[in-house]
Amino acid sequence: MRRHVISLAAAAIMLVACTDTTSSSTSTLTETPATGGSIEWKDCEYDINLRCADFEVPFDYDNPDVGTFTLKLVMHPAGTTSKRVGSMLVNPGGPGFGGTYLAESVNSYFGEEIIDSFDIIGFDPRGTGDSTPAIDCVDDYDPYFTYDPSPDTAEEKQAIVDASQSFVDECVKKNEEILPYVSTNNTARDMDRIRAALGEEKITYFGFSYGSELGATWVTMFPSTVRAAVLDGASDPNSDYIEGGLDQAKGFETELAKFLAQCSADVQCKFHNNGKAEEAFDKLLASLDSKPLFAEKGRVYVNQGVALTAVAQAMYSSSLWPSLEQALNSAQKGDGYQLLQMYDEYYQRQYDGTYGNELEAFNAIMCLDDPGPKTVEGVDSY
Repeated sequence: MRRHVISLAAAAIMLVACTDTTSSSTSTLTETPATGGSIEWKDCEYDINLRCADFEVPFDYDNPDVGTFTLKLVMHPAGTTSKRVGSMLVNPGGPGFGGTYLAESVNSYFGEEIIDSFDIIGFDPRGTGDSTPAIDCVDDYDPYFTYDPSPDTAEEKQAIVDASQSFVDECVKKNEEILPYVSTNNTARDMDRIRAALGEEKITYFGFSYGSELGATWVTMFPSTVRAAVLDGASDPNSDYIEGGLDQAKGFETELAKFLAQCSADVQCKFHNNGKAEEAFDKLLASLDSKPLFAEKGRVYVNQGVALTAVAQAMYSSSLWPSLEQALNSAQKGDGYQLLQMYDEYYQRQYDGTYGNELEAFNAIMCLDDPGPKTVEGVDSY
């Protein structure tokens, strides 16, 4: 099977030129576990079966007077007191995403024995979700994430660089106080602070995707506090963001090939194209590079970058493939609205035009964590 255009964009995530902000608390050496502190739990207003709390942690553990984050915590108490083993911290991935929903939706993720035996505690890591202050860079993503992912000229390449730099400048301007302190290492320190406040010498952890990297960092830094840890769907902590993006692109490419082959084989597929869905896809993506489609008044036209982001959104789950079939079929007929909708879903754009802060926080955390190139020249050298 031929490789398709999606590999050029890796879901249209920007190669952001990271700011040169570093924290004085970035060591990965084993550290002395925290002691003391407390958490004041109360019934969550939206669900009396859950317990909620706000928990303060310092920006900089080496200099606690600099400032504090207030983390949002949610606990699903152990279902059977007599079976309770202890507390289990959880993280669903990211970086940049909040983590409370794992505790809010335990029946969707954990078996009965786990739910009965552990206080399951999710938290929004520093800079993310409903923790405060949270990373917040821009109000509208269209100017920054709809560039041409396959630049053919120096001008098109410069447009990518300019969009990236503009995004970085806005992030620094609005978040300069906290940018140096949102690393994974510091979040691991927060986990140990939560453990100490819970009054437990050892604690259990479950994390998948980026949550596996966070868990591995915590285990490395505070090994004496680990009762047990499950690291699922583990990411490579030694790869830089470009390598990670390329690995993700390979995964998307594999799923896209399955989607197109299935569509070619199924006459009911709305993008069947007489059994030549692969050829039709490549032709459509090439046409969007030169002739973007109108989708909605006041919004960006659907170009190749928007379309590839929409395709990437559908590659996370085959349950989204029927929507992609219809969106590609509509685009083939000149209507880009459904592709724009899927693009918006990828970036979690709300009906009122607002966004969450996940992508902004993702970039900030990745820039602190990753050893990859932080200049245009460095990226070009790959």
